[in-house]
Amino acid sequence: EEAVIAYKETARIDSLVLGGQHPDHAYTLISLANAYTKLKKMDIAFDYFSKVNQLQLRLIRYYYSSFDETTRLTSFKQIQSEFEHFFSFALDQKETNSKILYQAQNLQLDIKSLALDFTIDNQATAITFQDSTLVDINEQYLALRKKLGSAYVLSEEERAQSDIELEDLEQEVE
Repeated sequence: EEAVIAYKETARIDSLVLGGQHPDHAYTLISLANAYTKLKKMDIAFDYFSKVNQLQLRLIRYYYSSFDETTRLTSFKQIQSEFEHFFSFALDQKETNSKILYQAQNLQLDIKSLALDFTIDNQATAITFQDSTLVDINEQYLALRKKLGSAYVLSEEERAQSDIELEDLEQEVE
């Protein structure tokens, strides 16, 4: 119970200082999910696992995608263990929550889809463009992805001072 109180306070501070989309906030949420699992409060644990899974998918798509290939793979390996916590939780809960395995399968498909997107992106950028307009568009796109990735690790205050809205940048990248 004391760990839950400490993690909840950390999550509150994370949200205020870093923002709810920051990678460090994901680590706090996974800690809360694991703490509730140990306390056998499975419904609450499931809610936190769901939140962290959605946040991690968003980070993979918009934050980690701005990294070079080696750094991105290293980051994926680190967050893979967080997904593994959820998959273990899902297997343990399959008898009491019939939809949890469905969610775990969808999560795996989402992760694979994002990995495929990165592969396609890398292949596309490896192509030598003959048209200078396409080269310019590709460079603008890569710069925008890099700006979005950098924005994820700014605090809420820093984003406000720089007039950066994550959702707007995400829409531009799409």
